[in-house]
Amino acid sequence: MIKLAIKKTNPDWLEATWSDGEQVIWCESFSGHKEHIEMLKAKCIEYGTELTDEDLQIINEISEAYVYPTDEEIEAEKETQRILLIKSKAKELIEKEYPMYKQNNILMSGINVDIKAMNDYISNIRKISNEAEINKTLFDDIVWK
Repeated sequence: MIKLAIKKTNPDWLEATWSDGEQVIWCESFSGHKEHIEMLKAKCIEYGTELTDEDLQIINEISEAYVYPTDEEIEAEKETQRILLIKSKAKELIEKEYPMYKQNNILMSGINVDIKAMNDYISNIRKISNEAEINKTLFDDIVWK
């Protein structure tokens, strides 16, 4: 028989541990977010365990303590992720064309034509990245040429 033990770990988080009495079968943390609570309930169904009144009290406490992000916070996070994605792609393109060892070799060679070509490429990618950030261009709409 599988048993469930729930303990509150933070005001808006809990830890649920399913065991057979001797060994832990599964242990997972859940926030008070309604989707996390639904995931917890689904896990209970999966393992054939029932929530006790004490478990439900803990769930209610963390659910009430959970603070959902505001629309502004969600939008700010989306914007941060958009920018990180753009910067990551720019870095990937630069390092694919001019890995660090190649950049170092070109700079050390002192061959101005090669240095200019490399600088032009890197500057162009950075320009595209910076303009996309400023203009709020969606990642999929960026033309990296």
